Amino acid sequence: PKAGFLSFPHYNLDIGSEEFSKRLLASPYRTFVHPGAAYDIEHHIRLGVGGGNVEIIKEGLAKVDRLIEEIEEG
Repeated sequence: PKAGFLSFPHYNLDIGSEEFSKRLLASPYRTFVHPGAAYDIEHHIRLGVGGGNVEIIKEGLAKVDRLIEEIEEG
């Protein structure tokens, strides 16, 4: 995309958004999102993507998905 987007997706996991964001930033994911708690909307994350390479965006979203699966599996 030549433009960017911003969203605040909600998730249904037994983990706060700050912990979720910290885990996503750590290895092996190394992906940055803002915790919804910073905006007083817990169990949300702020996804912001600005005009980047489509493949890199897909890779980042796949890492978010992998962390969610890891948390769900316990």
